[in-house]
Amino acid sequence: MLAGHFGVSYALKAKEKHASLGILFLAVGFADLLWSLFILLGREQAQLAPTLPSSRLNLYYMPFDHSLVGILFWSIVIYVLFRFLPVQQGARKSSIALVTAIAVFSHFVLDIPVHRADLGLIGNLYKIGFGLYNYPLLAFLLEAACLIGGLWLYLRSTTGATFLGKYGMILLMILLLLINAFSYWGPMPQNIQDVALFLPVVYLVSALLADWLDGKREPKEAIVPASAQPATEV
Repeated sequence: MLAGHFGVSYALKAKEKHASLGILFLAVGFADLLWSLFILLGREQAQLAPTLPSSRLNLYYMPFDHSLVGILFWSIVIYVLFRFLPVQQGARKSSIALVTAIAVFSHFVLDIPVHRADLGLIGNLYKIGFGLYNYPLLAFLLEAACLIGGLWLYLRSTTGATFLGKYGMILLMILLLLINAFSYWGPMPQNIQDVALFLPVVYLVSALLADWLDGKREPKEAIVPASAQPATEV
């Protein structure tokens, strides 16, 4: 899964308005960023599989970032970093740390429906995955639903006045879906290293764009009913 992960970022941003949307974009892709690093370092293994209908990758060894134990470990690490180190100031540190850690962990959860049985529970053992990648259109529609649903929650909780404030996120969503479609039905990469280099570019550029566009929107303030306002003495 690629574009679908960003739906979680939008949903969490709607829940915790003080969190950085750009950081949440990177957090949901943290497992893929680690995968790219470990592939390039030779610590994890994968190979191209041209006969597969989509996601033409045989991800046969990725215990450090795409296993249940692995993603739990990294989620805890991210929580500790955001909760206790001076990377975020203010009274909302605990809440921001929690939603960021949830974003990291969500990657494993959302991968389960689409991945083939290559997601280990403990390291490289007890692998799970429902295999929607074998049905590309269904997998793509699931990703689109996740992205659109999360974006809807975000747009409902914020407002924009300028053109980019109103429509920028929708344009970004279209771009992400096009990139996702390319990953499903585009030409196969030349080698696995190309994939490992492509993913960080997608996540970084998407995070920068999301953070920039988020700056053009404002959280909707709660409207206090007139009946709930204190009476004014005459």
